[in-house]
Amino acid sequence: MNTVIAKIKDYLKSIPKDMDRNKWIFIAAFFVTVLVKLLLFTNTVNNGLHIWSGCESPINEFLVNYSIYVGVALFFVAVGLCSKYFIGGFVLDFILDIWIWANLISLRSHGLMITGYDFRIVGNMNGFWDSIFVFIHFSDILMFIITGAFIYVWLKKLNQPEQIHWRLGVPALLISIFLFMIKPVHFHNIWGMPTNICKQLNVTGEGRKTFAADYTIFSNLWSEIYFYSNLEDIPAKSQLTDDQIAKITSHMSFTNKQDTLRDNLVIILFESLEGWVIGKNINGQEITPNLNKLTQTNSIYGVKMSAQTQRGASSDAQLTINTGLMPLIYEAVSFAYTNNKYYSIGDAMAKLGSHNIMRIPTDASAWNQINISKPWGYPTLYAKECSDEELFNDLAATIDSIPEPYCIQAVTMASHAPFWKYAGLSTLEVPNDGLPTDKINYLKSVNYTDRCIGQFLDAVKDNPKMQNTTIVIVGDHSIFNDSRQDFAGSETGKALNAADASYFVPFIIHSPKNLQTKEITDTTYHMDIYPTLLSIFKLDNYPWRGIGCDLTKPIERTMNEGDLSDLCGMIIRSDFFQENKETKE
Repeated sequence: MNTVIAKIKDYLKSIPKDMDRNKWIFIAAFFVTVLVKLLLFTNTVNNGLHIWSGCESPINEFLVNYSIYVGVALFFVAVGLCSKYFIGGFVLDFILDIWIWANLISLRSHGLMITGYDFRIVGNMNGFWDSIFVFIHFSDILMFIITGAFIYVWLKKLNQPEQIHWRLGVPALLISIFLFMIKPVHFHNIWGMPTNICKQLNVTGEGRKTFAADYTIFSNLWSEIYFYSNLEDIPAKSQLTDDQIAKITSHMSFTNKQDTLRDNLVIILFESLEGWVIGKNINGQEITPNLNKLTQTNSIYGVKMSAQTQRGASSDAQLTINTGLMPLIYEAVSFAYTNNKYYSIGDAMAKLGSHNIMRIPTDASAWNQINISKPWGYPTLYAKECSDEELFNDLAATIDSIPEPYCIQAVTMASHAPFWKYAGLSTLEVPNDGLPTDKINYLKSVNYTDRCIGQFLDAVKDNPKMQNTTIVIVGDHSIFNDSRQDFAGSETGKALNAADASYFVPFIIHSPKNLQTKEITDTTYHMDIYPTLLSIFKLDNYPWRGIGCDLTKPIERTMNEGDLSDLCGMIIRSDFFQENKETKE
């Protein structure tokens, strides 16, 4: 035993011989820099929230929550010391810079961190990259400058690039691994709430460990890699219990009666339209004069509709509005479940002879429209990058040429971040009284798209088909997260009351033959549009009735949103409409 202790002492004494004073300073500075990056990033993610650990002792709490960050910083140092030119440490630091940078952009744009799943749907960004680049801050470059400075100092100033410092690197590596182990791989997330993905996916395989995805710098990917590498434990399609099947079929109708279709439908998803802009004006100029006018006759409308979007963003809005199903929390349905059978308003109309078209102003790959538009009821997809003005000119021409009945969905794009692209085409004058430029451009972009809608309505107003056409206009999702308070810094922003607004979107359902004007002041949901359209079109015998409320009637909800989300998860993951023979037509 004494011999072992003596050897350890001799080893520790020999370590300084590998390092001079300048290198010790360099290593310490590199370690502290990596640690500070991690801690600052974590503080940004937490937004000041306390990280719960379940430990009563402050020391134990620090060890549980922050040991992994000390371990990561020490691991970077260790890998650098055990490689020529310190290249291992530099490479890891550069990867860390990229990863932090990417997550900062994601947080600024969507309020979410990047997960492993996001890498599988990166193709969705075709045509949207400019909306991401706008969230890059100049200060982000500092991370890369600091990393570059360390490389320069090590290679040019310390002047011993090829030496490998095994005596110091190996102990540092072992200590870093020990620090990783203080907090297990299966972490809690940053708010301390376990997120059981296995439960969400209805996993019941024996011996399967549950785990929680941790939205910290590395561990969420670590957990997801573990999870997706064990997908064989998850049934190809969730097996539902009799009770679950009964809950689903309670929202269905089983009849051999046939409906009759006499009307047409146009659905317009208005990009990032928030509810507070409707009915508002700036110095006497209405922000959305044409939408305001549309609400005044034969319309039901409201400005407090909750957009039930998740990872799939705009495509989730399409899912819910067209099929009456809520989206999944961890997966974009438009990518993950393209082979499912869906009931939809488009399908209900197509079965009665409707001609259905989806028109999008982007590449067909955006949100996987090329593969999901048909399952959601639109066998014809017309995808072309264009302005909203061209989009609505095409829409007017399509209505002129298409036979009745028809079902058309169009998606606008001008009010997508970064907003500046079409702001210059707006006639809205916004005072320069301290309102940030991006908020001014947002208002102008919304005004521009509203003008395009007005031109479209003028172009088709004398077309007799429009007397039989119901028009739905709805915001796909809200857009301002933490930056909402920026509106409070100017008189214009205060007058609009945007800073205090909730994350609601507006909806307008305009139907000359079927509706009397009514404003709905209660909170509504995207999921309410589907059953409302079934009601307006008198599609009383279509099998899937949806989970929302018919807005033509008094609102009465019997299930909460969380339970309805679980119900929709069962339907989508089990491909219920395809697999359950009770629903076969």
